[in-house]
Amino acid sequence: MSTAPSNPATALRCPQCQQGGLRRSRRRRGDSLWHRLFYSAYRCRACRARSWRFDGGRLVVIAVTGAVSASLAVVIAVGMGGGPGPHQSDASSPEPAPPNAPAATPRNAMGSEAPKEMHLAAHPDLPQRAEQGEAQAQSSLALAYLKGLGVTKDVRVARLWAEKAALQGDAQGQYLLGWMYLDGSGVLQDFKTALKWFEKAAQQNHAEAQYRLGLMHYNGYGVGMDKSKAYFWFNLAAAQGQREATAARDRLLPLLTAEQIAEAQRKGLTWKPAAAKP
Repeated sequence: MSTAPSNPATALRCPQCQQGGLRRSRRRRGDSLWHRLFYSAYRCRACRARSWRFDGGRLVVIAVTGAVSASLAVVIAVGMGGGPGPHQSDASSPEPAPPNAPAATPRNAMGSEAPKEMHLAAHPDLPQRAEQGEAQAQSSLALAYLKGLGVTKDVRVARLWAEKAALQGDAQGQYLLGWMYLDGSGVLQDFKTALKWFEKAAQQNHAEAQYRLGLMHYNGYGVGMDKSKAYFWFNLAAAQGQREATAARDRLLPLLTAEQIAEAQRKGLTWKPAAAKP
């Protein structure tokens, strides 16, 4: 569906036939949320083609409403004596900022992926296995300390175990370490280091790391902004059933050219997971 030009001199001309006048058209069930929020629908009286015109007034209203809501949230948080915790969305958990952003809802990287078997109450031998150098046990122990699963939450101890696992090439350990550098939990926030560990885990086909890596490329955190690479990593993660990546990939499509999409998809078809590397 074509979008009507925003030039005032041609705003009332059909973008298809360039002749007929435009009249307002009703919104349809299949119209995207982006168009519903920021565009007005029109139909040509001559050729009957349907098109859209950007409505700046709506953008201003939404921006003002969002700013007021954000200010109120800050006031409430300060009044209650605390800022956003590790399970809340904040600036260190980056999501695409522009309108039409791939990820509509900020989400904590450690959200609901924690397997039940990582709880120390169910696996009391986990510390011993980790001490003996088992990489999977080390990353599991890191997650337990990071989330407080059967043990007192301690992000510094979590970082130490995640680092031990990551240096052995464990993808989960690399992902956890990348997230900690991204979030600034237990370490100084460092986007380039976060990017490095996300890349290592993503190359081993770790879906969550691939999704986070896509967001890093989309936002330009630790690397230059590259929507094509963001689509590539979103697409790989989505192929494994990562729901946020699927939504991000689909929202990114209108921002790419057909050539960029085709090239990213060709690369995805030939991509192969790498062996574990520290």
